[in-house]
Amino acid sequence: MDMANLSHLQLNCLSYIFGAGLLLLQIGIVLAQEPAITLTPITGSFDEIPIGSTFSINCTVTIPDGYMIGNAGVPSAVIWETEKAKIQLTINATVSTNDSRITLRYSVTGIHHSFQLTIANIKSSDSGLYACNTYVSHTDTPSKVLSETVYLSISDLLDKDKPQCYIRPGEVILEDLSISPTCLVTRNDNIDKMVQWSMLLPNGSVESILNSPVKVQGLNYESYHFAIDAIKAWDDGMRYICNVMFANDDMPMQSCTTDVLNVIPGPELTAIPGPELIGDHLMVDADVGETLSVSARIELPSGFYVSGTTWSKIIDGEHQPIIDDDAINDELVDPNRFSIEKVDLNGLYSSAMKISDIQSSDSGHYGCYVAVSSNPDINIGNYYLRLFQITVEHGSRTISSTNMPTTQKAKMSSQRRKHLTSVKLATGITIVIIIIIIISAYVKHCRRLQRAKQETAGNASARASAEKNGNINLTAI
Repeated sequence: MDMANLSHLQLNCLSYIFGAGLLLLQIGIVLAQEPAITLTPITGSFDEIPIGSTFSINCTVTIPDGYMIGNAGVPSAVIWETEKAKIQLTINATVSTNDSRITLRYSVTGIHHSFQLTIANIKSSDSGLYACNTYVSHTDTPSKVLSETVYLSISDLLDKDKPQCYIRPGEVILEDLSISPTCLVTRNDNIDKMVQWSMLLPNGSVESILNSPVKVQGLNYESYHFAIDAIKAWDDGMRYICNVMFANDDMPMQSCTTDVLNVIPGPELTAIPGPELIGDHLMVDADVGETLSVSARIELPSGFYVSGTTWSKIIDGEHQPIIDDDAINDELVDPNRFSIEKVDLNGLYSSAMKISDIQSSDSGHYGCYVAVSSNPDINIGNYYLRLFQITVEHGSRTISSTNMPTTQKAKMSSQRRKHLTSVKLATGITIVIIIIIIISAYVKHCRRLQRAKQETAGNASARASAEKNGNINLTAI
């Protein structure tokens, strides 16, 4: 076998392997493509803005094919807002405040939607946390919250002699969302330092946090933060202490403490008649023909609203809305037996689904979605899902209710999203295994061809040598 044919065979094998690798990469990209939101500072370090200057930051929302912002028929938007005062600065591509210093530049590149917020002539009152919020939905998956925050510090107001502490995205937080206690320290590259976080519990005791904080370096300051996922109601009243220790013995330790964390509990399910709490389940017994009422109740502080409530029933493995706010889906349930009662009074919100003359056909798995946001007219914020099961029997019925909150920076049903992710992952692994098997088989085939051609060439060479030796012997005779 000549070297030209051998090289050609090897090149063919490599080209097939390279093509399969590209296919594998494309499949991985498709499987991994998810909606995302990212913030990019335009004016440099956003923790050191001087008074009188211009602050500009870009919020990029990535919406892959098949996704959309909001839900069909639901008012939704991409919003820039201040976290503390809950003042909306922009909605979609429009400025929604009367402050003439604020402008917005909107652009689209493929699946990337950019919302660039600019605040001119910065004032001391502009200091604080800014958030870019939206949520996206897909026909096959639950809606997903997208939210990112940035803390704007006015350099003229910072005390360079001591650290500054705050909580992102704010001290008032909805249950099941994530927070990041953050500590700003004056940058000094000539002195080594160590930052240690601790928790100050409501009873006054202090517990060390073993997590190593994440360091982000700015021009004149550096920040140290750590993340706490899925804040719970029992975290209410917590404060966080940042201790900065220096390698130079002449420099004393510096400390700062965040404001008190105020956690807003998620909605609570109750049922009538005769609720009895057994473990994590709410058990309710009722007789055929009676009226059953299941209520979702939540109490919110000023600045937060319930922007939507949906009651659903799992039909053919999918959550199907049976009551959306006040609208009853008469294709799925009997509007003469199903009704809704709502109370919204001074921050106390309750939504009750009533089923009169309950029947065995009403048995099944149900859910209640509660959307909490900073604007009652815009359906953006945190979504909670409460699941429960109704079992109807003659003489006795049971409702078992397990609270299963989701957040969407987590939103709607995380179980369905996890299931879909698992399916995608399993599909991707299967495809990868198939490609590897094909590549392996083809490489083995290439090697067999190569060995066969080498053996053929060797046999031919041996025969030629034997014939040559025979001729030489005959000549000698």
